[in-house]
Amino acid sequence: MKKYIILSLLFPLIASASFDHDLFYGLRQDPQVTELQEFLTTQGVYTGPITGNFFSLTQKAVKDFQTANLIFSTGYFGPLTRAKTNSLLSAVTDESGASISPAITPPKTTDDLVAKLTEQITILQQQLAELQKQQAVLMEQNQKLGAIQTQVTEQQQTLTQIQTNTIPPPPITPTQRQLQEEAIRKDYMLKVIALNQQLMEAEQLTGSGDTNSKEILRIYGNSSSIEFPTFADTAFKKQLVTKVYIYLDTINPVARSSGHVIESLRNELLTLNNQRTLLDQERQKAILELP
Repeated sequence: MKKYIILSLLFPLIASASFDHDLFYGLRQDPQVTELQEFLTTQGVYTGPITGNFFSLTQKAVKDFQTANLIFSTGYFGPLTRAKTNSLLSAVTDESGASISPAITPPKTTDDLVAKLTEQITILQQQLAELQKQQAVLMEQNQKLGAIQTQVTEQQQTLTQIQTNTIPPPPITPTQRQLQEEAIRKDYMLKVIALNQQLMEAEQLTGSGDTNSKEILRIYGNSSSIEFPTFADTAFKKQLVTKVYIYLDTINPVARSSGHVIESLRNELLTLNNQRTLLDQERQKAILELP
Protein backbone atom coordinates (compact mmCIF):
# COMPACT_ATOMS: atom_id res chain seq x y z
CA MET A 1 0.00 0.00 0.00
CA LYS A 2 1.31 3.42 -0.85
CA LYS A 3 2.62 5.80 1.81
CA TYR A 4 0.00 8.41 1.00
CA ILE A 5 -2.87 5.96 1.61
CA ILE A 6 -1.43 4.97 5.00
CA LEU A 7 -0.95 8.61 6.06
CA SER A 8 -4.44 9.43 4.81
CA LEU A 9 -5.81 6.80 7.21
CA LEU A 10 -3.79 8.36 10.04
CA PHE A 11 -4.90 11.90 9.09
CA PRO A 12 -8.30 11.58 7.37
CA LEU A 13 -8.65 15.37 6.95
CA ILE A 14 -5.77 15.41 4.45
CA ALA A 15 -7.64 13.46 1.79
CA SER A 16 -10.24 16.23 1.47
CA ALA A 17 -8.08 19.17 2.46
CA SER A 18 -7.78 22.19 0.20
CA PHE A 19 -6.20 25.43 1.37
CA ASP A 20 -8.07 28.53 0.22
CA HIS A 21 -6.46 31.30 2.30
CA ASP A 22 -3.05 32.31 3.63
CA LEU A 23 -1.80 31.00 6.99
CA PHE A 24 0.82 32.73 9.10
CA TYR A 25 2.61 32.86 12.47
CA GLY A 26 0.38 33.56 15.47
CA LEU A 27 -2.86 31.89 14.32
CA ARG A 28 -4.55 29.86 17.07
CA GLN A 29 -7.13 27.03 16.94
CA ASP A 30 -7.44 27.35 13.17
CA PRO A 31 -8.89 24.29 11.35
CA GLN A 32 -6.74 24.87 8.28
CA VAL A 33 -3.63 25.12 10.48
CA THR A 34 -4.60 21.64 11.79
CA GLU A 35 -4.83 20.36 8.20
CA LEU A 36 -1.53 22.05 7.36
CA GLN A 37 0.23 20.38 10.32
CA GLU A 38 -1.13 16.97 9.23
CA PHE A 39 0.01 17.57 5.65
CA LEU A 40 3.50 18.69 6.73
CA THR A 41 3.73 15.55 8.87
CA THR A 42 3.14 13.43 5.76
CA GLN A 43 5.89 15.39 4.03
CA GLY A 44 8.34 14.51 6.81
CA VAL A 45 9.09 18.12 7.77
CA TYR A 46 6.86 18.42 10.89
CA THR A 47 7.13 16.24 13.98
CA GLY A 48 5.26 18.36 16.50
CA PRO A 49 1.75 17.96 17.95
CA ILE A 50 -1.38 18.61 15.89
CA THR A 51 -2.77 21.65 17.72
CA GLY A 52 -4.17 24.06 15.15
CA ASN A 53 -1.75 26.73 16.45
CA PHE A 54 0.73 28.33 14.02
CA PHE A 55 3.88 28.91 16.08
CA SER A 56 7.62 28.34 15.68
CA LEU A 57 7.53 24.55 14.97
CA THR A 58 4.90 24.98 12.25
CA GLN A 59 6.72 28.01 10.80
CA LYS A 60 9.99 26.06 10.57
CA ALA A 61 8.20 23.12 8.89
CA VAL A 62 6.68 25.51 6.31
CA LYS A 63 10.17 26.92 5.58
CA ASP A 64 11.58 23.40 5.13
CA PHE A 65 8.72 22.50 2.79
CA GLN A 66 9.26 25.70 0.77
CA THR A 67 12.99 25.00 0.46
CA ALA A 68 12.33 21.42 -0.66
CA ASN A 69 9.96 22.67 -3.38
CA LEU A 70 12.15 25.56 -4.62
CA ILE A 71 9.89 28.25 -3.11
CA PHE A 72 11.34 31.32 -1.41
CA SER A 73 11.67 30.27 2.24
CA THR A 74 9.71 32.79 4.35
CA GLY A 75 7.63 30.62 6.69
CA TYR A 76 4.53 32.40 5.37
CA PHE A 77 1.97 29.98 3.88
CA GLY A 78 0.99 32.19 0.95
CA PRO A 79 -0.27 31.78 -2.63
CA LEU A 80 2.78 29.93 -4.07
CA THR A 81 3.01 27.51 -1.16
CA ARG A 82 -0.76 26.93 -1.11
CA ALA A 83 -0.75 26.18 -4.83
CA LYS A 84 2.04 23.62 -4.43
CA THR A 85 0.34 22.01 -1.42
CA ASN A 86 -3.06 21.79 -3.13
CA SER A 87 -1.34 20.30 -6.20
CA LEU A 88 0.24 17.55 -4.07
CA LEU A 89 -3.03 16.90 -2.25
CA SER A 90 -4.95 16.59 -5.53
CA ALA A 91 -2.66 13.76 -6.74
CA VAL A 92 -3.95 10.66 -4.87
CA THR A 93 -2.60 7.15 -5.59
CA ASP A 94 -4.47 3.85 -5.08
CA GLU A 95 -3.03 0.51 -3.90
CA SER A 96 -1.89 -0.49 -7.39
CA GLY A 97 0.06 2.77 -7.78
CA ALA A 98 -2.27 4.22 -10.45
CA SER A 99 -2.62 7.99 -10.30
CA ILE A 100 -6.09 9.40 -9.70
CA SER A 101 -6.54 13.08 -10.43
CA PRO A 102 -9.78 14.96 -9.79
CA ALA A 103 -9.30 16.86 -13.04
CA ILE A 104 -7.17 16.54 -16.12
CA THR A 105 -4.59 19.27 -16.01
CA PRO A 106 -3.33 20.42 -19.39
CA PRO A 107 0.47 20.35 -19.84
CA LYS A 108 2.26 23.51 -18.87
CA THR A 109 3.24 25.77 -21.71
CA THR A 110 6.03 28.28 -21.97
CA ASP A 111 3.51 31.00 -21.18
CA ASP A 112 2.58 29.17 -17.95
CA LEU A 113 6.21 28.98 -16.89
CA VAL A 114 6.77 32.64 -17.74
CA ALA A 115 3.67 33.61 -15.74
CA LYS A 116 4.90 31.56 -12.78
CA LEU A 117 8.36 33.14 -12.89
CA THR A 118 6.80 36.59 -13.28
CA GLU A 119 4.66 36.00 -10.21
CA GLN A 120 7.70 34.91 -8.19
CA ILE A 121 9.71 37.93 -9.42
CA THR A 122 6.85 40.25 -8.38
CA ILE A 123 6.81 38.74 -4.88
CA LEU A 124 10.59 39.09 -4.61
CA GLN A 125 10.41 42.71 -5.78
CA GLN A 126 7.76 43.44 -3.13
CA GLN A 127 9.94 41.87 -0.46
CA LEU A 128 12.96 43.86 -1.69
CA ALA A 129 10.96 47.08 -1.54
CA GLU A 130 9.93 46.30 2.03
CA LEU A 131 13.55 45.60 3.01
CA GLN A 132 14.63 48.90 1.45
CA LYS A 133 11.98 50.71 3.49
CA GLN A 134 13.24 49.05 6.65
CA GLN A 135 16.82 50.00 5.73
CA ALA A 136 15.79 53.63 5.32
CA VAL A 137 14.11 53.60 8.73
CA LEU A 138 17.23 52.06 10.30
CA MET A 139 19.46 54.71 8.72
CA GLU A 140 17.22 57.46 10.07
CA GLN A 141 17.23 55.90 13.55
CA ASN A 142 21.02 55.55 13.45
CA GLN A 143 21.36 59.24 12.58
CA LYS A 144 19.17 60.17 15.54
CA LEU A 145 21.17 57.85 17.78
CA GLY A 146 24.41 59.42 16.61
CA ALA A 147 23.07 62.90 17.41
CA ILE A 148 22.03 61.80 20.90
CA GLN A 149 25.42 60.18 21.52
CA THR A 150 27.18 63.41 20.46
CA GLN A 151 24.96 65.43 22.77
CA VAL A 152 25.64 63.04 25.69
CA THR A 153 29.40 63.30 25.08
CA GLU A 154 29.30 67.10 25.00
CA GLN A 155 27.24 67.27 28.19
CA GLN A 156 29.55 64.81 29.94
CA GLN A 157 32.53 66.97 28.97
CA THR A 158 30.74 70.06 30.27
CA LEU A 159 29.89 68.32 33.54
CA THR A 160 33.49 67.12 33.91
CA GLN A 161 34.73 70.65 33.46
CA ILE A 162 32.29 71.90 36.09
CA GLN A 163 33.20 69.15 38.56
CA THR A 164 36.98 69.48 38.09
CA ASN A 165 37.02 73.25 38.02
CA THR A 166 39.23 74.15 41.00
CA ILE A 167 40.18 77.64 39.92
CA PRO A 168 39.55 80.09 42.78
CA PRO A 169 36.54 82.32 42.25
CA PRO A 170 37.06 85.96 41.33
CA PRO A 171 37.49 88.47 44.10
CA ILE A 172 33.76 89.08 44.23
CA THR A 173 32.28 86.28 46.34
CA PRO A 174 29.18 84.70 44.74
CA THR A 175 25.94 85.52 46.44
CA GLN A 176 23.82 82.86 48.13
CA ARG A 177 21.38 82.99 45.24
CA GLN A 178 24.15 82.40 42.68
CA LEU A 179 25.36 79.36 44.62
CA GLN A 180 21.84 77.99 44.76
CA GLU A 181 21.37 78.55 41.04
CA GLU A 182 24.62 76.72 40.33
CA ALA A 183 23.49 73.77 42.48
CA ILE A 184 20.17 73.64 40.60
CA ARG A 185 21.98 73.65 37.24
CA LYS A 186 24.34 70.83 38.29
CA ASP A 187 21.43 68.71 39.51
CA TYR A 188 19.59 69.41 36.26
CA MET A 189 22.65 68.44 34.19
CA LEU A 190 23.03 65.11 36.02
CA LYS A 191 19.36 64.28 35.44
CA VAL A 192 19.59 65.22 31.75
CA ILE A 193 22.65 63.00 31.25
CA ALA A 194 20.86 60.05 32.88
CA LEU A 195 17.74 60.72 30.78
CA ASN A 196 19.77 60.93 27.55
CA GLN A 197 21.38 57.58 28.36
CA GLN A 198 17.90 56.07 28.69
CA LEU A 199 16.88 57.72 25.40
CA MET A 200 19.92 56.21 23.68
CA GLU A 201 19.07 52.70 24.95
CA ALA A 202 15.41 53.10 23.94
CA GLU A 203 16.52 54.24 20.46
CA GLN A 204 18.70 51.12 20.21
CA LEU A 205 15.70 48.88 20.92
CA THR A 206 13.37 50.76 18.57
CA GLY A 207 16.04 51.35 15.91
CA SER A 208 16.25 47.66 14.95
CA GLY A 209 12.67 47.86 13.74
CA ASP A 210 10.84 44.68 12.90
CA THR A 211 13.68 42.35 13.97
CA ASN A 212 13.59 43.25 17.68
CA SER A 213 9.79 43.54 17.78
CA LYS A 214 9.29 40.09 16.31
CA GLU A 215 11.79 38.58 18.78
CA ILE A 216 10.01 40.22 21.73
CA LEU A 217 6.64 39.02 20.44
CA ARG A 218 8.01 35.50 19.88
CA ILE A 219 9.42 35.19 23.40
CA TYR A 220 6.25 36.65 24.95
CA GLY A 221 3.96 34.30 22.99
CA ASN A 222 5.94 31.15 23.87
CA SER A 223 6.81 31.75 27.54
CA SER A 224 4.64 31.49 30.63
CA SER A 225 7.11 33.56 32.65
CA ILE A 226 8.90 36.84 32.01
CA GLU A 227 11.98 36.28 29.84
CA PHE A 228 14.13 38.85 28.10
CA PRO A 229 15.70 38.79 24.62
CA THR A 230 19.49 38.83 24.42
CA PHE A 231 19.55 42.43 23.18
CA ALA A 232 17.88 43.59 26.44
CA ASP A 233 21.33 43.76 28.03
CA THR A 234 20.80 46.60 30.52
CA ALA A 235 18.42 47.12 33.43
CA PHE A 236 16.63 49.94 31.59
CA LYS A 237 16.17 47.89 28.40
CA LYS A 238 14.69 45.08 30.49
CA GLN A 239 12.39 47.64 32.08
CA LEU A 240 11.22 48.75 28.61
CA VAL A 241 10.62 45.15 27.48
CA THR A 242 8.62 44.52 30.68
CA LYS A 243 6.40 47.51 29.83
CA VAL A 244 5.89 46.04 26.34
CA TYR A 245 4.79 42.73 27.91
CA ILE A 246 2.32 44.60 30.15
CA TYR A 247 0.97 46.43 27.10
CA LEU A 248 0.59 43.19 25.12
CA ASP A 249 -1.49 41.73 27.99
CA THR A 250 -4.17 44.32 27.20
CA ILE A 251 -4.45 43.18 23.56
CA ASN A 252 -6.43 40.22 22.22
CA PRO A 253 -3.91 37.36 21.74
CA VAL A 254 -5.10 36.78 18.15
CA ALA A 255 -4.60 40.42 17.24
CA ARG A 256 -1.11 40.84 18.73
CA SER A 257 1.58 41.76 16.22
CA SER A 258 5.07 43.20 16.00
CA GLY A 259 3.42 46.52 15.20
CA HIS A 260 2.03 46.65 18.74
CA VAL A 261 5.56 46.12 20.09
CA ILE A 262 6.95 48.98 17.98
CA GLU A 263 4.02 51.21 19.02
CA SER A 264 4.70 50.52 22.72
CA LEU A 265 8.44 51.28 22.36
CA ARG A 266 7.73 54.51 20.48
CA ASN A 267 5.30 55.58 23.22
CA GLU A 268 8.09 55.06 25.76
CA LEU A 269 10.41 57.22 23.60
CA LEU A 270 7.76 59.95 23.54
CA THR A 271 7.43 59.75 27.33
CA LEU A 272 11.21 60.12 27.77
CA ASN A 273 11.28 63.16 25.45
CA ASN A 274 8.44 64.71 27.44
CA GLN A 275 10.43 64.14 30.65
CA ARG A 276 13.26 66.20 29.17
CA THR A 277 10.86 69.13 28.70
CA LEU A 278 9.50 68.73 32.23
CA LEU A 279 13.05 68.75 33.68
CA ASP A 280 13.79 72.03 31.96
CA GLN A 281 10.53 73.54 33.25
CA GLU A 282 11.30 72.37 36.79
CA ARG A 283 14.78 73.94 36.59
CA GLN A 284 13.41 77.28 35.47
CA LYS A 285 10.69 77.20 38.14
CA ALA A 286 13.21 76.37 40.89
CA ILE A 287 15.43 79.31 39.88
CA LEU A 288 12.48 81.73 39.80
CA GLU A 289 11.40 80.65 43.30
CA LEU A 290 14.80 81.37 44.85
CA PRO A 291 14.76 84.20 47.42
